[in-house]
Amino acid sequence: MTTRLLSASWARQHGFPTVAKKAVSTHRTGDKKCGTAAEVIFENTRALDGVIDEVFACSSAGAAKTYVDGFTGLYPKNALLAPPLPLGKTAVGGTNPPLYAYFWAHGSYGALVVIDTAASSNPGISLQEKNNPLTTLLRTDLVDAALKQDSLLR
Repeated sequence: MTTRLLSASWARQHGFPTVAKKAVSTHRTGDKKCGTAAEVIFENTRALDGVIDEVFACSSAGAAKTYVDGFTGLYPKNALLAPPLPLGKTAVGGTNPPLYAYFWAHGSYGALVVIDTAASSNPGISLQEKNNPLTTLLRTDLVDAALKQDSLLR
């Protein structure tokens, strides 16, 4: 599953040179129909932003859609963050500042890509930076990350 995640090379090219969490795969998602997941996190420690990438292998397309629909609880749908059309009809743009996300189903896979505008391992700094906006550049990175992630699910 980790081969279906964004690469460190992609992250460096988009301004996220630090691996904050190495790519890991797990069979403990808590969902029987989407039991395998993988995640990687990259950061720009100077700018205090980062990208989170997660994918989920599900038993069916319906299970994948149901699973990703659950992300609306964490990232409420935001019409101002419309997902790119190539992600398909299941795609949703949601926000929970400082987190800005796209999530969607692609066949029997689910995907979640998040830009964190207050990425820091120091909780005090994260709290101070929690109102950082999603800049035009970071929004472009979010779109690029989602499109690249979607291509990796094919």
